[in-house]
Amino acid sequence: MQVELQSFYLPNISIMMLDLPPEPLQYLDKLCADIQHNPKDYTPWNPNLAGHLQDQYRFAPSAEFKNFIEAVATQYDKQLLNCEVELTSCWANFQRRYEYNPSHTHDGMLSFVIWLEIPYDLEQELAVYKDARGQRASCFEFKYTSVLGQISTHTLPIDRSWRGRMCMFPAKLIHQVNPFTTVDGVRISVSGNLEAVYREEK
Repeated sequence: MQVELQSFYLPNISIMMLDLPPEPLQYLDKLCADIQHNPKDYTPWNPNLAGHLQDQYRFAPSAEFKNFIEAVATQYDKQLLNCEVELTSCWANFQRRYEYNPSHTHDGMLSFVIWLEIPYDLEQELAVYKDARGQRASCFEFKYTSVLGQISTHTLPIDRSWRGRMCMFPAKLIHQVNPFTTVDGVRISVSGNLEAVYREEK
């Protein structure tokens, strides 16, 4: 006996990926270079972050960059975002060999990460633990519960081709950054949080 089957996918919250236009990418490159050369001009942000990194600094974004991030957020999944949002915090991460970011969440409604510099070769990183179950060395990883209540993961295989790429995601989505081990160098990224803004009707 043949029957017709239909599949229905239960709704879930998305993550959003995009490549930065030249202007914000150039702005972040200059900003992070200045932080590296003049760290005393910026606020160390380690006490406010989960990252096991020596160098993380908060910065005040330019008006142009703030407008860009908020404009991107307006295109986010309407299932999650049904209000205005405002960029409230930004910081730069300078991750060195063996440093890592354990599982954590962020404050606010939305968060983002933008990758600027990746010093390692991803294939070499994965080859260090080639027999491991799951290839996660040096990768960015989301964790969430499935509709069956099981812990699921989604891994982003960050390599040099990810320069200038941004991922925006729900701030309460658990994520982590695994360490790289094959080279001395600095993986540079910029992160930030956006808060919900509810305006009174006039």
